[in-house]
Amino acid sequence: MGNIPPSKLPFIEKVKEIVVLFLISIILSFICSIISIVILNSLNVTISQNPTLFIFFQMNGIIYGILQICLISPITEELGFRACMKYSHINFSLLIAFFLFFFSKILFYLVFDDPYVIDKKVFFWLISFITGMYIYFKLKKKKEVSNMISIFWLKNPKIIFFFLTITFSSLHIFNFELNINLFFFFPILILPHFISGIFFGYIRLKYGIFYSIILHSMINITSLVPTFLDYIK
Repeated sequence: MGNIPPSKLPFIEKVKEIVVLFLISIILSFICSIISIVILNSLNVTISQNPTLFIFFQMNGIIYGILQICLISPITEELGFRACMKYSHINFSLLIAFFLFFFSKILFYLVFDDPYVIDKKVFFWLISFITGMYIYFKLKKKKEVSNMISIFWLKNPKIIFFFLTITFSSLHIFNFELNINLFFFFPILILPHFISGIFFGYIRLKYGIFYSIILHSMINITSLVPTFLDYIK
């Protein structure tokens, strides 16, 4: 992983592989979920889903909720965690900007317990955008720094790939309500997202960021179904 050569397959062949990876990801995620449930039940441990997503639907409406989960989140997460698997000035700037934003969401959750309130997010979006633009123009100006980063990227594709994949999957721990049990069962809880992240990264490197966004959207749509059904009851 990390040094996957780009492919020039026809569009239909790319779609076929994406569908296959989508099905594999769903099956593996289901198996991981079953295993985690069995382990938790056998140890008499309860870890609840974070109700934030359900509350988000109530606050912002179902249309915006679906748009956020199935389109906006895949685009922002792929730009933040997958675009920079191939180095460029803009991709590295996106990495810094989106990392700043994503970790600000953690701050929202830990301090405000409300990561989805739009008026609070605007400030962090603005700071992230300004920071990203600053990094971009600095890299354009400081050629030697950009070259050093580029060489590191080229020499360490596996480190970059798995660092970004692990970071991506780890942030999804906030899909669960925080308690001490999360720290003990962290690996099995984020495993489905780690598997998905590997597939997203593979598609991004092989076919491009557009196709990883498509796969990400497909998986998010599927994972949204239970919450959507609960909401419309």
